[in-house]
Amino acid sequence: MKPTISVLGTGRMGSALARSLLQAGYRTTVWNRTAEKTASLAAAGAAVAASVREAVEAADIVIVNVTDYSATAVLLHSDGVASAMRGKLIVELTSGAPHGAREAADWIAGHGAGYLDGAIMATPDFIGTEAGTILISGPREAFDANQGVFGALGGNVQHVGEEPGRANALDSAMLALM
Repeated sequence: MKPTISVLGTGRMGSALARSLLQAGYRTTVWNRTAEKTASLAAAGAAVAASVREAVEAADIVIVNVTDYSATAVLLHSDGVASAMRGKLIVELTSGAPHGAREAADWIAGHGAGYLDGAIMATPDFIGTEAGTILISGPREAFDANQGVFGALGGNVQHVGEEPGRANALDSAMLALM
């Protein structure tokens, strides 16, 4: 049975992630601080959550794609959300620095949830295609157990190490080279 997914943040990239999951047959719930940004996803079959807590409660896997780690903290540290995360997998696909990934991993683990951190190395147009590249770091077991989900997001999703900050460190290094 496929896991249920929630996507927090439905800007251009978050919407592309949610659309790819819907196209792959995943039951997907979306939340955005500006509810109007979820309308096209609702029309495509996504459930729309009225709150972050509702989105977290609706899913086995929560994909976060907001501005940065500080914005994620505002969402996840709010009332009731931390307890709703227990037993779920949080996949952070937000831009940031390695220390932000490590801090998020520690905080989320302290609330009984699993954590993977990722860096998207593609524009929204490449999400869900063979060229979609995402680097993921964190526990290999969590990555391997969810290969189907990651395969729906792109044909080149790579686990780059156990240390939560590794994906962002590699992202930064590659961007510096370019």
